[in-house]
Amino acid sequence: MDGKNESTTADGSARPLKVEIATYEANRTQFERDFPNQWVVIKGTEIIGHYATMDEAADEGLKRFGGKPFLLRQVCAPTEIVLPASVVYARVVA
Repeated sequence: MDGKNESTTADGSARPLKVEIATYEANRTQFERDFPNQWVVIKGTEIIGHYATMDEAADEGLKRFGGKPFLLRQVCAPTEIVLPASVVYARVVA
């Protein structure tokens, strides 16, 4: 074993959400058929749920996982989108 795992690149940098993205891709056809335009939350290989809005999906992910990474993705959305900083960084609830 070379000391690297599948969640790092050859140079040792992190590959966040690799497992979650693979889980999404493996279920893409079902998601597109059953949940078009909804938002899915995935942690590891577990599909947490599907939600009508991004806020509902994000709230569920934050409630379950706090500051730990999870995948939040809109079904049928383009593969690559640019997110504003307000989405990239965790919300602080006072």
